[in-house]
Amino acid sequence: MHKNLQKAQLVLEAFDISSLQIFTPQELDYLLCGRREMWKADTLVDHIKFDHGYTAKSPAIVNLLEIIGKFFLLSTAANASSNGNGPSELADDDLPSVMTCVNYLNLPPYSTKEIMSNKLLYAIK
Repeated sequence: MHKNLQKAQLVLEAFDISSLQIFTPQELDYLLCGRREMWKADTLVDHIKFDHGYTAKSPAIVNLLEIIGKFFLLSTAANASSNGNGPSELADDDLPSVMTCVNYLNLPPYSTKEIMSNKLLYAIK
């Protein structure tokens, strides 16, 4: 709550209050706090096209959606869990890659959710 109040204060300092009257209270909430429901796994999965043998129930996808949700909440603590695909140790050294022209994410079969989270953060940075 304190962070949201700080954000609101910054917005009020940057904009004349009368210019914010074009927004509804809900829109201001979205601008300041984000649309939290959009970052839930069941919402995110609706926006993913699965290919290359992945489904919404694939352990790697379940882990990815949980990690993305935690990124949104600014949490870096992810519980380690096996992805069930019997990955090799070599996959844990690989970074995820993307093909932006087709919105494709190549996610190696990491041995734990914690390793996946660390590799995604490293790639993002």
